[in-house]
Amino acid sequence: MSKTKKGSNATFTGTGKAFSFIDDRLFAYSGAVAIDNNETAVIESQTGKGYTVAQFTPVYFDTSSSDDVVYKVYFNNLQVYGTVVNGATSETPFQTTPLLIPPLTLVKVEAYNRTDTSTLNLGAIITGRVYYG
Repeated sequence: MSKTKKGSNATFTGTGKAFSFIDDRLFAYSGAVAIDNNETAVIESQTGKGYTVAQFTPVYFDTSSSDDVVYKVYFNNLQVYGTVVNGATSETPFQTTPLLIPPLTLVKVEAYNRTDTSTLNLGAIITGRVYYG
């Protein structure tokens, strides 16, 4: 988890599983992750002391594939959301889902190919604003 103090020159540090914090904003972008039929974490990070109003967006990079992909969102290892994305019928980004994330929560996004064992390039984005008090 990276954090930039208010008023400093904030920069994006790249892709990965962890949240980046800039002032009161939270951001995570996994980039393309090779996913097969095993649940694989694309984002996994801990929030801070504030609650977060966020949006989750699954990203299906292999739009030429027609495989069904399952995305699951967990808070402290409890599933709070799930969706199925199909590469042949969707555009990237597919859909945006609002999330209300409690303070001090381990957020994990996992994905897997439900159709078969082929490997696909998948990812996820979470953006949000952190509120204190």
